[in-house]
Amino acid sequence: MSFDPVRVEQLFNEALERANHIERHVFLTAACGNDTLLWNEVWDRLRSQPDTSGRQRKTRGIRVPKSAPHGAVEEKPGDMIGPYRLLQIIHDNVTSTLWMAERNQRVAEFVAIKIVAAAANDFLFRYEAQKHALALLDHPDIARPHACGMTPGGRPYLVTELMHGTPITQFCDDQKVSLLMRVRLFIQACDAIHHAHQKGVVHGDLKPSNLLVKWGDNGVPTLKVTDFGMAKAMNHSLIAPTGHLRAPAAYLSPENVHAKAIDARTDIYALGMLLYELITGRLPIATPKDAAEKLDEVKKLVCETIVLKPSACLRAMPKAQVTGLALNRKVEVATFPELLEEHFDWIVMRTLEKRPESRYPTVDALENDFMRYLKEAAANEAQPPVQGSALGTFVSEHRGLFALAAILVLLLVAGVSIAGWLLLKERHEEPQVNAKQKAESHSLTSKFLQDMFGMLTAENVKGKDTTLLKEMLDEATGHLDTLAANPEAGARAQETIGLTYLALSHPVDAQKQLEGALEKRTLALGGESRDTLRTMRELATAMKAEGRFVDAETMLRRTLSAQQKALGPDHIDTFITISVLAAVCDDQEKHVEAENLFLNLYKVQKRVLGPDHLDTFATLGNLANSYTLQGRHADAIKRRGEQLDGMRRVLGANDSRTLVAMNITAQACEAGGKPSEAEKLYFGALEIMKQALGAEHPETLVQTDRVATMLGRQGRHVEALRLHHQSLDAKQRVLGADHPQTLLSMKNLANEYEAQGKHAESESSQEQVLDTLKRVFPPEHPEILTQMDTVAQVYDNHGRHADATKLRQETVAVRQRVLGTSDVKTLRSMQQLAASLDADGKHAEAITLQLETFETMKTAYGPGDPDVLTQMHAIATMHDRHGDHAQAEKIYLELLQIQQRVLGIEHAETLTTMSDLAATHRHAGRLKEAEDLYQQVLEQQRQRKPADAPALAAATTDLGGLWLQSGKCTEAEPLLRDCLEQCRKQQPEHWQRFNAESLLGGALLLQKKFAEAGPLLRSV
Repeated sequence: MSFDPVRVEQLFNEALERANHIERHVFLTAACGNDTLLWNEVWDRLRSQPDTSGRQRKTRGIRVPKSAPHGAVEEKPGDMIGPYRLLQIIHDNVTSTLWMAERNQRVAEFVAIKIVAAAANDFLFRYEAQKHALALLDHPDIARPHACGMTPGGRPYLVTELMHGTPITQFCDDQKVSLLMRVRLFIQACDAIHHAHQKGVVHGDLKPSNLLVKWGDNGVPTLKVTDFGMAKAMNHSLIAPTGHLRAPAAYLSPENVHAKAIDARTDIYALGMLLYELITGRLPIATPKDAAEKLDEVKKLVCETIVLKPSACLRAMPKAQVTGLALNRKVEVATFPELLEEHFDWIVMRTLEKRPESRYPTVDALENDFMRYLKEAAANEAQPPVQGSALGTFVSEHRGLFALAAILVLLLVAGVSIAGWLLLKERHEEPQVNAKQKAESHSLTSKFLQDMFGMLTAENVKGKDTTLLKEMLDEATGHLDTLAANPEAGARAQETIGLTYLALSHPVDAQKQLEGALEKRTLALGGESRDTLRTMRELATAMKAEGRFVDAETMLRRTLSAQQKALGPDHIDTFITISVLAAVCDDQEKHVEAENLFLNLYKVQKRVLGPDHLDTFATLGNLANSYTLQGRHADAIKRRGEQLDGMRRVLGANDSRTLVAMNITAQACEAGGKPSEAEKLYFGALEIMKQALGAEHPETLVQTDRVATMLGRQGRHVEALRLHHQSLDAKQRVLGADHPQTLLSMKNLANEYEAQGKHAESESSQEQVLDTLKRVFPPEHPEILTQMDTVAQVYDNHGRHADATKLRQETVAVRQRVLGTSDVKTLRSMQQLAASLDADGKHAEAITLQLETFETMKTAYGPGDPDVLTQMHAIATMHDRHGDHAQAEKIYLELLQIQQRVLGIEHAETLTTMSDLAATHRHAGRLKEAEDLYQQVLEQQRQRKPADAPALAAATTDLGGLWLQSGKCTEAEPLLRDCLEQCRKQQPEHWQRFNAESLLGGALLLQKKFAEAGPLLRSV
């Protein structure tokens, strides 16, 4: 690794001014902070320098070692143990304290001394018995033992080679080490263990803290295995003298926990567990609390837990979590589980066999099975980046860029810097771009984003929602001029900041940054560069989020045309743009165009990717969704069925993605009026989960909630209530009363009570959830505020408007203080408070608050934002409801002009506003103006293809009702007859059918056609 030589020399000289190594160590640690690489560089030079103090010095602020038994004499810096002087505690846990020490001689020799919490005589006797075998260990990746003895305080100690490093799992996660490098480190560990086994030494206590890793001088991580001989010296005891379990339960083999003889296969088991954790980020066996007091439970966990294959473990995780793991390991998101399935599953599962004789007989055999993966990965590593990076594949799978929000949440939770993330999202570069310039732009962009976002960790954002990130983004935009000399670096930074704004629901800010990135890339790379075209699509996506659907569609069509020429119709980027364009068409209710785009894309993907590719399945699902939006439920069910059959065939019936597809297909069946088919799918998924995961696995309980909710929708409330109670009881027992999933079950139960009209029980359950959240979280936590909204809504539903108002006022005050007045959650709370005030009879206060909300939204998001338009509609409706028709008409007209320009006259929201404006004219007595508008709406609804049956019926009955009010019964009769006929055919149970019967009966009655009017009026 390279360092600033001036900085290294400065620190070296300043450290030499300290009299001894203790003071030098303290100074250097403070000066270098978290830069361990710089620390090592300077310390390596200091090691050869003499200690000039010649005496021990007193050191204040000494930590008491955790491992010290009660009443034992405590060691402190400066104390002598044999010929070694203690300098500083390196690591301290319940079983031992590891010190850095130096031999008291002219040229310092630095070593590590581990002082063990154990009975000295027994420990040293067992250690001495292995001493000759340990002396044979001569491997570069094994920390060499030097000596052993007893401290003046009567505790045993071991002297070994000094190793600065971090536990392997922590190092790999902190440094975002690739999967290939993780495997190489694992192979290093295997080599070291194999060497020890050949010398007759079994480690017996392998775990991450005994495999230390640091960056080597050549920039490649190096590993040392420590603590050989410790396990045997401790007599392989499960419990340390301090009363704690000596290792995580997952790393204890069945023979460990049953005190049976251990051999090389015990180390192989631990190596398998290490590999499992390195690739999946988790352990399949959890260590229970107070494990030392629950040895029987530990033994049962170790011996009876059925370990999921690594690929199955990944598929059981939320998609956002898998994405984060894949990005950190630098592998493709979409193929990560398949990669594990092909190369890792069978190896890991053999190492973790419960019976030692079923495991690999030697570590060498384990290593050999990795050769195929290493050769294949090394070959891929030598090739240029493959088109469609991890992030690109992820985006294409999810159609559009909104899934970035999930990635960002994961990055925040994991404490990952955005700079590191950016470097993972690189695409295959155009050949005309100079490699040196590209590398320079990468470096500049990475440094800029690291400077701006380096503090973005879990501690910094805990409980702060996304406010902190928004503030940091705002600050970062003010520093973009530092990249002015390198347009590509500036474009990369603006692209990343823009996408982050977009993920945080700030599309106006996102658009500004993406426009800047597009301008820079167009000038630097040209209009047909892949990066330029990608940025165009991202800018269109920001427009989509703003509600500027016409502008978004125009830009997407330009982008698509250019990509088809520059990249070809079969390119992954072209596929993504088609998907986003289709989504924008759906937003504008151009469902036939969206359908055609998805259908053509599906045909191309079947040819290019194959019919069983996951992207092909995703497009099939999008096509089904387009059918649903058109009301073509039979077609949607057919396509969902095809998708489900394919996923069962490719992934298997038990795969988590197949189970998701089962639930989505069930939803399609429900929407299509096939409740029995939906029920089979919901229950089928539940049974698979029970068999694969167990009846009380958290995912199984979530599926139980889905089934219960479905039963409630079918009116089977007794069964629904029973399942909700069953799920809640299990979650309280398995997860605890305060777990989020448990609280969700309580809310589901409250909703079922509400559906049954049991208002007291519903309120009690929702209030209990709120009380629990207030006990668990700080008062300003987002979960508390969300539940306060829920409870307030329940109060409003039950007529307790004053109580709802009081609760909503508290919520608004907290959100304004924590999130600011223009945050979307604050504005939503203000809208809800206005509604509660209005319901409580405080109309003037409600109108004032609605106007304040509107002005804030318009300033923050722009006049064309969908939320701004929705707020305008709410204000107009409130004015109309309270008799201020003139003000309502004024606002409706302004809103209508914006919607016609942005959405088009045929859009459903535009037609809704026209209908509401007509109703306001009607309330004001201006029936001719109302009639003209109603006729325009009806004409537009008749022209829509395919027809929206409920909307067409509503437009017809609105005009028919107005004609009845105007005394035009003869004109109303044929209109209403036709409407009733269509309703009976297309929506026989819809309320519009009964409305049409009522109005037609009234028209006939006014014409004195009593025989016909009677049955219609009686049926209502």
